[in-house]
Amino acid sequence: MTDANSKEDDNELTWRNASNELWRAADTKLRDHCLGSNDPDVVVAGGEAYVMHSGIEFPFRKLNGRWTDLKEVEEQAQRPTEIASDRAFGLDLTPDWVNRMKQYETPTDFVVFPFFPRGVISSFYARGGTGKSYYLLSVATRLALGRPAMGHLPKEPIKVLFLTGEDPMREVVHRLRTILRGIGADEEDMGILEENLLMPDLMTENMGMTSFTPDGHMVLSQFGRKVENAIQQAAPDLVILDPLSDIYQEDENNRAKVARFMTELTGTANRQDCAIVLVAHPSKATESQYSGSTAWDSKTRSRLWMSHTDGFLMIEHAKSQYAETAEDIVLTWEGGYPTEAMEEDMQAMQAMRMAETMNQICGVIRTYQGSERPCTTQPRADDGIYRRAARYSQNEIDLALAELIKSGKVEKRYLDGKEGRPKKRSGSGGFVHGLFLKSGEPR
Repeated sequence: MTDANSKEDDNELTWRNASNELWRAADTKLRDHCLGSNDPDVVVAGGEAYVMHSGIEFPFRKLNGRWTDLKEVEEQAQRPTEIASDRAFGLDLTPDWVNRMKQYETPTDFVVFPFFPRGVISSFYARGGTGKSYYLLSVATRLALGRPAMGHLPKEPIKVLFLTGEDPMREVVHRLRTILRGIGADEEDMGILEENLLMPDLMTENMGMTSFTPDGHMVLSQFGRKVENAIQQAAPDLVILDPLSDIYQEDENNRAKVARFMTELTGTANRQDCAIVLVAHPSKATESQYSGSTAWDSKTRSRLWMSHTDGFLMIEHAKSQYAETAEDIVLTWEGGYPTEAMEEDMQAMQAMRMAETMNQICGVIRTYQGSERPCTTQPRADDGIYRRAARYSQNEIDLALAELIKSGKVEKRYLDGKEGRPKKRSGSGGFVHGLFLKSGEPR
């Protein structure tokens, strides 16, 4: 291959006039070569590279750590010089607000308001075994059929691309059948679903989308290119990538790499005007709602957190950049799959949960009634109500205990050295109380 400065005029005209598709194919060859394919059609010499493709020699030059085709370099250099004074470090600072106003006449659109905005990345976090994948399959199915989901009613069925390799297709089909039975889908719905819910079998696929060369250059993997092509060809409204640990297999704590990956993915969402949702697990720390670098959070425009709270499965809208955060979504396992609870159902479940908590508290107090050491309010004590009724949250116990005391069924007394306990303060600084059943307590 020849040096860029000594190319023949005919060859220069050839690569300059090549189509964008040929340039992309040459670029793909170069990226694969950098990953170790050792393509004989690629020669890298310092900061320049040459790729032979379809009988044409395509030149590339490394700029700012990125391989850039020479055609793009020349086009940038040939832009009008009269605006050079308005540029800083290659940034075009001419605003052109008039055309921008015409181009963007409406605010950000949402696939599912206010959770999944178009053109950017959203994230959905939950701990393992919570049911996030099952729930999102339910959401994807409803949206693909034009049914309401997450409190949102789509104007028409939308196209969903759901990419996951966590479960075998047998289990996915079983879950989908359960969901369809639960929402009363018919044969006409199945025709709509065939067109709008795209979910290839990826159980044995390496779903890593990117890798990084030793010099820090990010390149799309073969699967990454498949994803980009699928999004471009299918033009989905919503893309769900599950789980993030399969999609991104680099160091999740490396801020620079995470930011580069998220920027690339955001570019795909923006170009295709779709919403991309990353499904992920948080770190092992119990208080954390995401894992790894803060770039995972800063590069998303909406973040949801799914957890078991006070006996319910709850979805919290933890972050929202383009709309007010939504109220929590309460889920039930009605019909064998997670679905949004109706208001009356939620009230009934809360009342049932309260009754169960009150009965549990009375049962624990009764166990210690009359003994030398009564049940206490000390948080960490073995005979404390919080330890003995640990199946319920502290908030649930506090609410139920307050109701029992208000109704006169339970009495709370200071422990002043009597009843077999010394006078002492709890770890939180308040006096320890003993709990005693009064007449008329639940049996």
